[in-house]
Amino acid sequence: DGFAITVSASVGAAIADADSDPHVLLRQADIAMYEAKRLGRRLSIYSPEIDPYRPEQLALATELLAALREGQIVPYFQPKVDIATSTPHGVEALARWEHPSRGLISPADFLPAAERAGLTRELLQVMFAAVCRQQELWQQQDVRLRVAILCALVAAEFAAPVGAHAQRGVRMPAPPTPDQFKPYTTARARPAKAVAIGTLDGLEPAFDAMVGDRMEAVIFNAESLFYVGKKRIAELALARKMPCCGYVKEVLDAGAQISYGADQRLIARRTAYYVDRILKGERPADMPVEQPTRFQLCINLTTAKALGLTIPPTLLARADEVIE
Repeated sequence: DGFAITVSASVGAAIADADSDPHVLLRQADIAMYEAKRLGRRLSIYSPEIDPYRPEQLALATELLAALREGQIVPYFQPKVDIATSTPHGVEALARWEHPSRGLISPADFLPAAERAGLTRELLQVMFAAVCRQQELWQQQDVRLRVAILCALVAAEFAAPVGAHAQRGVRMPAPPTPDQFKPYTTARARPAKAVAIGTLDGLEPAFDAMVGDRMEAVIFNAESLFYVGKKRIAELALARKMPCCGYVKEVLDAGAQISYGADQRLIARRTAYYVDRILKGERPADMPVEQPTRFQLCINLTTAKALGLTIPPTLLARADEVIE
């Protein structure tokens, strides 16, 4: 009928060995496919960690419901410190599960279980209520701190009927209103804005749009397009007097002002090590997942001077590398 239809696919794969049961492999591939859909990926490979039907995962979801009801999910506050003055100006509220027998359970373990069990809304509601109570105590002590709650949840979750969740036995507090957080905001705070760019030709119009919106700085994330166009990004930012921050040191060589991220050379070496193990016959499902532990802070003083910015000495002292 004259309409163009784009069809995409999410693929789930399971790795077989000599003793694999075909029925088990199909079930595992099906689980991997739904994991790919959930994450918006084209391909996902089965591993026990993503299997929501494992006995331990089912037990964790059941225990999580009781934990929400019994107050075991609590906020841990991580301070945000002004590097120039060494004074705290805000905190981040991180969800932690204080399990009565297992001890402290990492969010990496219970947040996926909460999402699969449909408990994400309850979890965020409990966190909001706990943070509001703590904010009230701080206010009574004349402590003014901005609080950020780190939780991946869309605002539409709050539109779900509370009665649909009350039958689970979780006491649902009302979500806080923006007015409850007004004493902890400052006039200098500005919202961040995401700008989507599909090609390098879209960089200049995007920068013009940011200038029109009175954006004061730009941060670009770990995308191959931005790595290829890092020099052009730095040039556009400098021409518009906008500080520019990236995730790898190479962006500084291109003219950006600051970079902070994992050591990419170390990641490349670890990747080669894993590929070598797989080529020698080791099963990927049996290999541990590693995360970066070394991060680099690099500063380009030449760009900072061109922008008329002064970098605090305390920040320079903490930098791994300074380009002068």
